[in-house]
Amino acid sequence: MSLRPIWGKVTMLKINNLDVFYGNAQALDNISINVEEKELVAILGANGSGKSTLLRAISGLTRPKSGSIQFQNRDIQRLRPDEIVGMGITQCPEGRRLFPSMPIYKNLLLGGYVFRNDKSKIKKIMADVYEMFPILEERKEQLAGTLSGGEQQMLALGRALMTEPKVLMLDETSMGLAPKIVESLFKAIKTINERGITILLVEQNAAKALAVSNRVYVLESGRVAVTGNSRDMLQDPKIREAYLGI
Repeated sequence: MSLRPIWGKVTMLKINNLDVFYGNAQALDNISINVEEKELVAILGANGSGKSTLLRAISGLTRPKSGSIQFQNRDIQRLRPDEIVGMGITQCPEGRRLFPSMPIYKNLLLGGYVFRNDKSKIKKIMADVYEMFPILEERKEQLAGTLSGGEQQMLALGRALMTEPKVLMLDETSMGLAPKIVESLFKAIKTINERGITILLVEQNAAKALAVSNRVYVLESGRVAVTGNSRDMLQDPKIREAYLGI
């Protein structure tokens, strides 16, 4: 995108003592997480550890029972999902959630709905997306449902970028994709972050996530089990074996 990579220390997201339940089952237990401006923070953990629930709570799709979620020092835990997107937080969901019977360019336009009254802005952002993923421009008339898995993930990521996010939350970007495609997508994620967008990355591929991130939180049964600098975590054999499976 057009933002320049200027490292900052402003807190973008501050999550304090967050509890989330599904019925009587507690999915998040006293979670506290900070994400600084222009950081790339990874959230790791086994299936069912609470990773996706955390993103859903930040996005306003799941209401917490207690605790707070602050974005740029403003409480957002009671806002509607569309209000949260309008403030600058966008989630690229697990499973892509595209509109398969619509062409690529219309899926992207739906991502730019927040700027529906500014066609020139939409055009500029779409040009940035096409620059990052040229294949989307080459096939812009092609139906999203006919794309390969990797191409669909590029489209899902491009659609999220159409909101011009301040914080981009990625949920299982690499799931089910070939290693070569995964490598390409992680290069794109790193580039997006270097251009100034804060990223919260939920990812099963621990090695890839640690390679691109600044810090990591590992969730276990809805709690933060361990946190630290990504490079240190990647080099610690005890942490690798106990929490990361690598």
